[in-house]
Amino acid sequence: MKKIVIYSHKSDKPFKLKNGDVYDSYLEVYDDNKLLKKFYNVNVDSSLKYNQGKTEIENGVYAGIVGLHRNSYKAILLFDYNALNLVDNWKQFFTNWEKYGNYRVLKTIYPNPANGNRKIAIGINIHKGGDDWDYSAGCITLHKSVYDDFINIFVMNEKVIIEKI
Repeated sequence: MKKIVIYSHKSDKPFKLKNGDVYDSYLEVYDDNKLLKKFYNVNVDSSLKYNQGKTEIENGVYAGIVGLHRNSYKAILLFDYNALNLVDNWKQFFTNWEKYGNYRVLKTIYPNPANGNRKIAIGINIHKGGDDWDYSAGCITLHKSVYDDFINIFVMNEKVIIEKI
C-alpha cells in the first residue's frame, strides 16, 4: 500500500500567491517504504479567501481512497484510519452516509467556523490548487503545476495511508 507523508509548513521552497495564500509544505509518496517522488507546492490549511479563520486537520495518520473531487477530477478522500479496512469504494461515503459518513469527520487544530466552531472538518480531500488562491477550505492542495504528476501515481479506489507531520 502506498503512503503519503506530508510535512506541514516545512517547505524550504514556499510559494506565495497574490492573495497571500502560501504553498508552504511538501509531501513524499512511498510504495513499500521506497520513495517514489517528492512534491513541493503543497498547502495544508484553508485559504485566506474564506475569511473564517484557519482550518487545518491535526497531525496524525489517516486513511485515504482515490475518488473524485466534487464528481469532477481524481483526488484522494481522507477518512479515519480505523476505517481503512471498511471502505472499498470511494462512493460508499456518498451512497451510505449513515454508515460511513462519520469516518470523514476529522479533528482540526483550530475551531472551524464552518462547523459551529468545533475542532472538526468534514470532507477533507487532497486535491488540485490554483494560481489565484489555493482552493482550500481546509483540504490539502497541490498547486496545479504539480498535481497531475502527483495524482497519476494512484488509481481509482486505491487505498492510501496518509501521515501528516
